[in-house]
Amino acid sequence: MKAGQVAFQIALATDARARCRKTALWNVATRICHLRPGASVRDVAFCLLQRERLGSTGLGRGLAMPHAVVERASPPLILISRLGQAVAFDAPDGSGVDLLVTVVGESEELKRLRTVVSRLAMRAGDPEFLDALRRSEGISRIAELFTSLGIASAVHRPATESLGPREVLNPKALS
Repeated sequence: MKAGQVAFQIALATDARARCRKTALWNVATRICHLRPGASVRDVAFCLLQRERLGSTGLGRGLAMPHAVVERASPPLILISRLGQAVAFDAPDGSGVDLLVTVVGESEELKRLRTVVSRLAMRAGDPEFLDALRRSEGISRIAELFTSLGIASAVHRPATESLGPREVLNPKALS
């Protein structure tokens, strides 16, 4: 790994079921816990929702970047979720979000998390970058995009995951 690179696992998922921000974040939490079995879906969802309450992570152009410190989430993870339909996220441009780039890691990795969030946010307005994230068929191309930002992929998730019918959680369970 080159100097200045930050190593993260990168995973790709699709979510055709989310119809609102809260459900989308619960579904992201479910996927994160599939990749980090020691983490609790309830705790991950709570962290993501708490972060969202501080201010929307919607950046515009259909992109949101939820991020949180989550215990038992090592190594750090970037989960790219493509939504079947855009959901309201209070983005500055008023557009719905169809692409979630979620960044999670443990508290010991806070500096690395901030670096990745910052680097991704700088590219949030680049239509070519966003188009590549939306259209890339495999994780290899997405890993290349992130490598160009100085984010190294330590482990690749080999295939796209889809949310199965039994994986949909009731977002009201947290309330």
